[in-house]
Amino acid sequence: MNILGYADKFSVMQNGSIEFKVSCQNIKKYNAALLKIVQGDINDKGPGYKEIKLKDNLGGP
Repeated sequence: MNILGYADKFSVMQNGSIEFKVSCQNIKKYNAALLKIVQGDINDKGPGYKEIKLKDNLGGP
C-alpha cells in the first residue's frame, strides 16, 4: 500500500484556502480527516499533545 499526500501551504489564516494533493498506488478508496494541532509537544514533562478534528469532510475517491 502506497499513499502520498501533501498540502500546498503549511498553514492558512482564518477563511483562507489550502489545497491537498493525494496520490495512491494499489488503493481503491481512502478516508482523510483534517486536524488542527493545538499543542504538538509530546514530551512527558510538557503540556501534552492536543488536536481537534475539524468538521470539513475531505472524503476520498
